[in-house]
Amino acid sequence: MSVFNPADILIPKKIDGKWPVIACDQFTSSPEYWEETERIVGDSPSSLRLVLPEIYLGEQDRIGLIHDKMGEYLRGGLFTEYRDALVLVERSLPSGRVRRGIVGKADLNEYPDGMLRATEATVPERLPPRIRIRDGAALELPHALLFINSATAVPACSRGTVIYDLELMQGGGHVRGTLMTDDEKKAFYSELNGAEGSAMFAVGDGNHSLAAAKASGSRYALCEAVSVYDGAIVFEPIYRVIKNAAPDAVMSLAAQMPAGGKNKIRVFSGETESCFYTDGLPVSAVDVFIGMCRRYMPDISVDYIHGLEDLADLSREPGNVCFSFDGISRDELFPYIEKNGILPKKAFSMGTAREKRYYIEAMKI
Repeated sequence: MSVFNPADILIPKKIDGKWPVIACDQFTSSPEYWEETERIVGDSPSSLRLVLPEIYLGEQDRIGLIHDKMGEYLRGGLFTEYRDALVLVERSLPSGRVRRGIVGKADLNEYPDGMLRATEATVPERLPPRIRIRDGAALELPHALLFINSATAVPACSRGTVIYDLELMQGGGHVRGTLMTDDEKKAFYSELNGAEGSAMFAVGDGNHSLAAAKASGSRYALCEAVSVYDGAIVFEPIYRVIKNAAPDAVMSLAAQMPAGGKNKIRVFSGETESCFYTDGLPVSAVDVFIGMCRRYMPDISVDYIHGLEDLADLSREPGNVCFSFDGISRDELFPYIEKNGILPKKAFSMGTAREKRYYIEAMKI
């Protein structure tokens, strides 16, 4: 067996654009996004009913409803099961780029420090709800995107059967899924066997999902694997916002940071702005700085934001201070984790919020 294997994949028999919803850790400070998703979905079958958006992380009563809906969908014959399948996913992003990946199951015996490497630390408080969902769940849906350390493993197209072809809600673009043929699977594994390095796969998005799956005792987790060299993948920083802060005090602390360094970190709140510099990874310096702020402002909370537009909106809210900075590049990723191990938690993201993976495929747990 490989670290990444074919799976028995479930797809709704009558799938439409109301079924896929965006990854649960997006728009955590934008309730209007999820309210609009609820309005679009209505009473239709949807993966929205099978996941817990992190904006509702404190609403534990939702977990029982998720388990009930999984059972309802399975008993009602909602799905077609494709046995021993790999699905080539072609995602036309809002930017116009096309990202290609392969859906299968990852062997968690190789995670987090074998042939499947964790790339960042987890946020501990975000794991227990995910574990509770899995503990009583009949299904899982793929949240994780894995990087393959190969430029050629993922094919440009497939001659297999198309099993979905959909417009994605709320500006998510378009997605098409095709069953890979037996010959295409063989070619894929041949390419994997030629990949170099002790880490063949690394987590791009969804590290918390894999950590929760392993913690709940699962051997496998459904994932999508993409080439780290895919030109459609844009490495984006995950910015920080601290809430319930005293902005003037934060700016004063920023002004006291050592001068010099090649990497600039912008600190801003409304029309007030400061900055500091580092020669190391900017995200590491930001997290250290936030730790300093917490000593003087113990009531602050931190949120992790995808996209400068959302960050700018949050900077205008009273008590919020935002941090923007450059992230790690694709060429640095595998060498970094081989040498240093994991990155700081929420260190980078693949594209902006609307480019994240949508939940489409499912697998029985």
